[in-house]
Amino acid sequence: MAEQLRNADWMLHDANDGSMKMRKPNFFILGAPKCGTTSLAAWLSEHPDVFMTDPKEPNFFNSDRKYIFSLSQAEYESLFQEAGPDHHVIGEASPSYLSSRAALPAILSYAEDPRFVVCIRNPVDMTVSLHGQLLRMGFENEIDFEKAWHLQNTRAGGRAVPILSQNEGMYEFQYRDICLL
Repeated sequence: MAEQLRNADWMLHDANDGSMKMRKPNFFILGAPKCGTTSLAAWLSEHPDVFMTDPKEPNFFNSDRKYIFSLSQAEYESLFQEAGPDHHVIGEASPSYLSSRAALPAILSYAEDPRFVVCIRNPVDMTVSLHGQLLRMGFENEIDFEKAWHLQNTRAGGRAVPILSQNEGMYEFQYRDICLL
């Protein structure tokens, strides 16, 4: 992919004064939780032709999702300010774009000729792995996965929701929805 993108002129010049415009992403990693997007982004960022954002998951284009914070367009574009002329692949990895109805149309409208890599995993394995991660992070308080699975309907009604997950924008404890491919 780097070879294909190397032939394109990703640094744009302003027609009026010749100044350089901000470089925009041309590569997006989508996926689902626990599908390897973090590893893939880390591996790609080690290549000299590739620039990946820090933070890895800006979640800018999924306007249909609630997050604790959201970025303005200027803040989002500032994530790419360190991308140099040798970076032919300029990317970000927001796995939640895969399940967002708003993200893909927004990316296609924003980015010129974007490329995508989609990471998926067996949904059963993914759900069990996500449960473990949420336990470690404190967003899940039911140790038994089967019990946590059966709490989904109760939690959808606002009951038995772990304290750290009661804030708007955190996981909504619908494992079947989060891990639906």
